[in-house]
Amino acid sequence: SINVKCQKGTPKLGGDVYVRVTANAAVPTAVVGGFEAEADTTAANTVKLDNCQWAGPADANGIAELRILTMNKA
Repeated sequence: SINVKCQKGTPKLGGDVYVRVTANAAVPTAVVGGFEAEADTTAANTVKLDNCQWAGPADANGIAELRILTMNKA
């Protein structure tokens, strides 16, 4: 597990995790490489991380626990 800033959406226990891969002018605070709790309205702007889930809600600063469910050997 790791604590990360959730830049878009509301994390919840077992919720999907997305990573932003393309900027969207409609969401200026969401930077490329940031984690989100909802898919972008343009599907190609975010990628769902199938091996991750949110472990609960974010705190007052938007920090939430991201849980990695599986890992591949390097």
